[in-house]
Amino acid sequence: MAARRLELHSVSFMPEQFALAEGVRTAVAVAAPLGLALSIRQAWLGWAVFAAFWTCLCDAPSPDALRRQRLGLFVLCGGAIAFVGSWSASLAPAAGMIAGSLLVFLSVFLSSGVTNGAQLGTLLAVVSVVAAGFGHPFALAAIQGLPLLPERHGPSR
Repeated sequence: MAARRLELHSVSFMPEQFALAEGVRTAVAVAAPLGLALSIRQAWLGWAVFAAFWTCLCDAPSPDALRRQRLGLFVLCGGAIAFVGSWSASLAPAAGMIAGSLLVFLSVFLSSGVTNGAQLGTLLAVVSVVAAGFGHPFALAAIQGLPLLPERHGPSR
């Protein structure tokens, strides 16, 4: 009985579903800010690690023009959301809950107007929740919200 249940709820992975180049690119994108944060002992740079990973997740297979549009929106909107969520959460305990909820709603609602925007909206909602959970004063929130443009990896997919 248990074996049958596990079989029905398992996820099968096939080698052709994995792209080594994407895995390496993601590893490098995440390792660079992580190495920097660890080497200079600045834990607040963990935001850059999250941002790099989320940006990789946002880069879904599609035509290059659509990929650039979606990544650009993620970088700009994600930076603004990180700033607003983090700064507002530092103003008062309830402010983070209110701002986080409002930012999640806006992220999902506004991304519905973007072609293939469901993944974009979901990742922006994640940024909203994390930012609202870690309140910082204006200056640090502004630094964390600065959009760092992802490097261009050339046409793939």
